[in-house]
Amino acid sequence: WQGNATKFNPNGKPLSPITSGFTGGGMQGGTFGAAIDLKGNVWLASYGSKSITVFDKDGKPLTPPDGINFGGRLGLMQGIITAPDGDVWALGVSRRQLLHFPKGDWNNGRIVCEGDSAEPCKSFTAPFHLAIDQQDYIWVSNSIGSSVIRFHVSDPTKVEKFDVGFSGSGMAIDSQGNVWHAER
Repeated sequence: WQGNATKFNPNGKPLSPITSGFTGGGMQGGTFGAAIDLKGNVWLASYGSKSITVFDKDGKPLTPPDGINFGGRLGLMQGIITAPDGDVWALGVSRRQLLHFPKGDWNNGRIVCEGDSAEPCKSFTAPFHLAIDQQDYIWVSNSIGSSVIRFHVSDPTKVEKFDVGFSGSGMAIDSQGNVWHAER
């Protein structure tokens, strides 16, 4: 789980420092989650440091050296998205966590829930990735088990569960509102 962040131009030319990529801001080890916020900042969920790192569009770390880690409370961070309204949502797989950063402001982020503390986290079984549809429902894939969880951003405690194939990973919403879910 070693690695940093790399940026390429549209033709594939590396724009980040050769060999090391972009480092700092809590980035330690690879990530599965990456998102671009409405200001062009890059959000990366880091496994190695159990944190979230934010870089500006030029690769300068905006987060402190330990990243966003809520005082060491985060587990292995996984999926991360930017919603159309600018909110950033993230998942922690090992501690079944849901994080919310209103308008992409990492200083005002919060842990919505974790483990069995409340829904939707109670329904997570190793949450892997998330996507938001056109009606502001967030869909969460579970890497253990055979379900997808859905909740509305206005009330994450009202959860719907859908049966799917086993061991979910990536997901996306198409222009018609259909949810595409990859299983391993």
